[in-house]
Amino acid sequence: MYAVPAALFLGGYYYGLQTGAPSAHSLAYLGSSLCCVGALGGLSSQKTARVGNALGMTGVAGGLAATLGVLNPDQDTLMQMGSAVGLGSLIGLGIASRIKVSDLPQLVAAFHSFVGLAATLTCLADFMVEHPHYLMDPSGTAAAKVSLFLGAYIGGVTFTGSLMAYGKLQGILGSAATYLPGRHLINSALLAGNGAALAVYMTSPDFTTGLSMLGTTAGLSSLMGITLTMAIGGLGTLPVLGVVSPNLDFAAMTTTFALAGIVGYHTVWGVTPALHSPLMSVTNAISGTTAAGALCLMGGDPPEYNYMYAVPAALFLGGYYYGLQTGAPSAHSLAYLGSSLCCVGALGGLSSQKTARVGNALGMTGVAGGLAATLGVLNPDQDTLMQMGSAVGLGSLIGLGIASRVKVSDLPQLVAAFHSFVGLAATLTCLADFMVEHPHYLMDPSGTAAAKVSLFLGAYIGGVTFTGSLMAYGKLQGILGSAATYLPGRHLINSALLAGNGAALAVYMTNPDFTTGLSMLGTTAGLSSLMGITLTMAIGGADMPVVITVLNSYSGWALCAEGFMLNNDLLTIVGALIGSSGAILSHIMCKAMNRSLVSVILGGVGTKSQGTGVAKAIEGTATETNVAETVDLLTNAQSVIIVPGYGLCAAQAQYPIAQLAKELADRGVRVRFAVHPVAGRMPGQLNVLLAEAGVPYDIVEEMDDINDDFDSTDVALVIGANDTVNSAAEDDPNSSIAGMPVLRVWRSKKVRIVLQLSWA
Repeated sequence: MYAVPAALFLGGYYYGLQTGAPSAHSLAYLGSSLCCVGALGGLSSQKTARVGNALGMTGVAGGLAATLGVLNPDQDTLMQMGSAVGLGSLIGLGIASRIKVSDLPQLVAAFHSFVGLAATLTCLADFMVEHPHYLMDPSGTAAAKVSLFLGAYIGGVTFTGSLMAYGKLQGILGSAATYLPGRHLINSALLAGNGAALAVYMTSPDFTTGLSMLGTTAGLSSLMGITLTMAIGGLGTLPVLGVVSPNLDFAAMTTTFALAGIVGYHTVWGVTPALHSPLMSVTNAISGTTAAGALCLMGGDPPEYNYMYAVPAALFLGGYYYGLQTGAPSAHSLAYLGSSLCCVGALGGLSSQKTARVGNALGMTGVAGGLAATLGVLNPDQDTLMQMGSAVGLGSLIGLGIASRVKVSDLPQLVAAFHSFVGLAATLTCLADFMVEHPHYLMDPSGTAAAKVSLFLGAYIGGVTFTGSLMAYGKLQGILGSAATYLPGRHLINSALLAGNGAALAVYMTNPDFTTGLSMLGTTAGLSSLMGITLTMAIGGADMPVVITVLNSYSGWALCAEGFMLNNDLLTIVGALIGSSGAILSHIMCKAMNRSLVSVILGGVGTKSQGTGVAKAIEGTATETNVAETVDLLTNAQSVIIVPGYGLCAAQAQYPIAQLAKELADRGVRVRFAVHPVAGRMPGQLNVLLAEAGVPYDIVEEMDDINDDFDSTDVALVIGANDTVNSAAEDDPNSSIAGMPVLRVWRSKKVRIVLQLSWA
């Protein structure tokens, strides 16, 4: 039934187009944006999570529909677009349907990598298309050029960073941190290279130079995605943006970005911890709106009737199509708005397990609507449409095939892998946008400066995200060692890479030559990709939940850069939602470990404890038990709290544990589960595994809600957990986990530890 309102949304947009409504496109974009916001809001509780999912899907669908309406492509181009989007959707559906819940982190990382790559390619393509405009109005298109450069930069970082995360999560790369000699110096050099590329890109009007600088920042940022993860931002930049804003459109987009970030901030804070994994999946899903940017540059449960979610989505898309046919002037905007609202609703639906599926439906609708709106705005000819449709369709099929084969326990690897794709897509989009928009940068250097910076940042973040996600995937998947790998002089290497990106940015912004600009974009893509590797290899497997959320945030900021460089509200809104979501989850994870985000990213060890002495020595011997004694203890207990950890994920023990809980409950024993915020390798991974096994979500409680109940509990059954139940966090100020909030299992009358990976 969720499909009914979505279909009405799209149908209304279509009607507006057919009737020539002047605001059809704008209203469609607004509706898509609101749907994306609603998708996030729906995740505030399990009861509304499904509504949030439905809103997210509606928002994306509306946004794509509005884009198509705005473009108004000819038949050949429309067929190309439809083929690309359809193929990509089928591939994504095929991948996602085969992914296990435990592999969600890898899937998210992989898809984020696609987003980064798409963003980078879009930037390169946009530069090629818009370069004549840059030549005609250099000052007026400066902001657009900067946005394009930032898009390629962030896309490159996201692409390689996500690939690295995927590699670590999937076990392709070792999960242990790897520190390259002089890594800070390398990162500084990469950053300086990106800065130099930006300077050349902004100052040289030559098409070849500009395109080469975009390629350079894409390459450098991709390297930085491997060597480093970096956060950029601050409210202090807003007054500067107001001064340098070349036109009202850029100022309006900045306002849209700020408001979307605020909405995303408040919405994501309402998401229950049990739905953090679905939140990651939803934000990963709605990041699929990066396809809108690419289109612009082309030519055991009861019956759930999930298929009914397609009804509102169909109405949404149908309404948009009708608006196009009737010539409604606001059809595109309304489709984008609807898609955005669906994406917000997708996140909002995850606020409760009861509404989580609605949130998923909204997310799919939002992405579909956003892509449709993008096609509508572009209005491509038949050949271009066929190209677009083929690309999107192929990507969808691949994603569907991968996701459908992934086990729930492998979700962290999947998330990391998809994040890598997002980063790569962002980087490639930035490179493409530079190629398209370079003429505009030449025509209006000052007016397009902000756009060029956005493009550069997009390539940078995309590169870090791409390789960082690949490293995370490798560690999680076991391809790489899960232990942290510390390179000699790693901080120096990272500093050098960062300096290199800065130099590339300087050249990119000051040199108008096309080749120089593109080469600087390629440089930052490469340097940022190296940073994604050097940073992620220094992070151990236990810190992967934070790495995944940070990379998730990066992919969102890469989308924002795309939105700025393409002046696309949908991309800006969805990017802000994803970026703020990942940032908030990162904060929550770090707080749950009593760690600082900087410490985790830079591969630090230990909490923020002030202790400087030697940790207490562990004395005594472990008391071993057997199955018979444990069974007798459990059956004679009145209350039991089961504490699962990553060991449960590794052993695939969720089903026997669920059966044990059911049998104990049938005997009259009060059984509950206590889940630590950082248990597993991805936020909320244990909650998803237990739900997959059929454990009622109302007996799965968070640490703060259940910690005081251990005193009155007969038996605490710890399954594969270690640091999250270690009393040293409270008793030993010199412990490496001192100050970390833990589950106080030792206060229960009896404690049984099973499936322990290590007694260390």
